[in-house]
Amino acid sequence: MTSEDFCSEALLQLEKLLSELKEKEELSDLRLEELFRFFHTIKGRARVFGFRELAGIIHLAEDSVRKGNLHEIISCVEQAIKALKGDFEENSSKLRRAQIKVSILPIELANRLASQEKERLSFYLLSGRKVLLLRKSFGVQDFSSRLNDFLKEISRRGSILALLPSSVSDLEVIFVPSTKPVFEDAQILDEFYLDKSLVDIIERVVNHGREIAEELGKKVEFEVELGLKALPGQLSGLIFDVLIHLVRNAIDHGIEKVGRVVIQVTESSEEVVVKVSDNGSGMDFEKVRERAIEKGLISDEAQPSSAEILELVFYQGISTSDEVSEISGRGVGLDLVKKMIENVGGKIKIETGSLGTAFEIVIPKKQL
Repeated sequence: MTSEDFCSEALLQLEKLLSELKEKEELSDLRLEELFRFFHTIKGRARVFGFRELAGIIHLAEDSVRKGNLHEIISCVEQAIKALKGDFEENSSKLRRAQIKVSILPIELANRLASQEKERLSFYLLSGRKVLLLRKSFGVQDFSSRLNDFLKEISRRGSILALLPSSVSDLEVIFVPSTKPVFEDAQILDEFYLDKSLVDIIERVVNHGREIAEELGKKVEFEVELGLKALPGQLSGLIFDVLIHLVRNAIDHGIEKVGRVVIQVTESSEEVVVKVSDNGSGMDFEKVRERAIEKGLISDEAQPSSAEILELVFYQGISTSDEVSEISGRGVGLDLVKKMIENVGGKIKIETGSLGTAFEIVIPKKQL
């Protein structure tokens, strides 16, 4: 999703909503809950695309929904439409200037490379280049001379990024061809490239994460590992929204002062898997239990198991934040993520402990 896509879609949705609201005298509890979820999603996207004024207005709209004040909701929607129409060009140009490149790596190679090799590989992929993984068998006899001859040969055809020994006599090479490569006795094991729309999604989510971390006074490193070259078109919007919520959650609730967030997106013939993990100290089970008691979800005497605690975090209104802000505290993020995933037949699970927390989402392709 681009900033232009967001602007067009948000304007259409808000203008349609405004027409509906002006015909109402009051709103049902169910409709108020639907509006709250809608505003929460719009607010998250607005922050990602640099529409800070819009995000602030929508935050006020959420407050108005919680109060059930129809007049205030209408006023906020009108202000949001005005902000979108008036500030789109300014915000989108600022966003383009502020965009920071993200390090993105194929998941198959991420753990096999040194830092400098990772940087070079990510640079070529983000530049739109195709990268090959080659395997060459040399035999034990005359290994050194045959290796040198091979490296000289392929160096004339492109750039060697890394050499990865795979056995005593076999070598794997990460290679960026400058021309159409022809290898007589080297096997091409795989080729890697990145779809522009997928890169755009990842870059926007990570830049949003950096912005959230800065606001919270935290220092967060991001790692992105991809096991697919492009997202199915109908999944782009869903993955975008899910990543926004999970990355924000990891930074706000997972990381304490300094930490790392890892984003992984992979696929098989049957499913797409999204995983967001942090290296924080894990979930505070007792705080989740206290919040659940406050919301009337469990009794004061209840002692839920770890698995039951993890299910409670998906209930609306459950948040371990002590303050409500534009970033968190409303207890709607994970609740919304679960509903979005279940709507397409997917599942979400959590693993948490002293080494951090990981959210894994599985979406079956047959549902798409």
